[in-house]
Amino acid sequence: MGGLFQQQGRLEDAIVIFERQIKIDESLNDQQSLSIGLNCLGGLFQQQGRVEEAIIAFERQIKIAESLNDQQSLSIGLNCLGRLFQQQGRVEEAIVIFERQIKIDESLNDQKSLSMGLSAFGRCLSEKGDFFDAINALRRLPLLR
Repeated sequence: MGGLFQQQGRLEDAIVIFERQIKIDESLNDQQSLSIGLNCLGGLFQQQGRVEEAIIAFERQIKIAESLNDQQSLSIGLNCLGRLFQQQGRVEEAIVIFERQIKIDESLNDQKSLSMGLSAFGRCLSEKGDFFDAINALRRLPLLR
């Protein structure tokens, strides 16, 4: 339901729904569902420009994914946090996060997520003025079929 409200542009309603779901997940100790809810909530906060709240939600989601050893969820959370940092001009922090995401995606052989991570990593390096390293990162992009 939160996702539907988000698609309709009813962001405040979506936040209420995701926060309610997060409380339910916490009471049930459903860490997997909690992780998903936090990621969605972080995305909504980011969409509204509520940067600090988005960072808190993404970092909490990342900690849960780490505790569950859920590498795919961890990669997703890292990508979201890295993109937020990149958007905020916190390029050095984003680079560190994307490097971590890329290592995870390589170990999972997740070509789609790896492509997203390498693209974002390359853009960060370019923004930093490291054009040689940016080109090398982009050369590592897998060919998607």
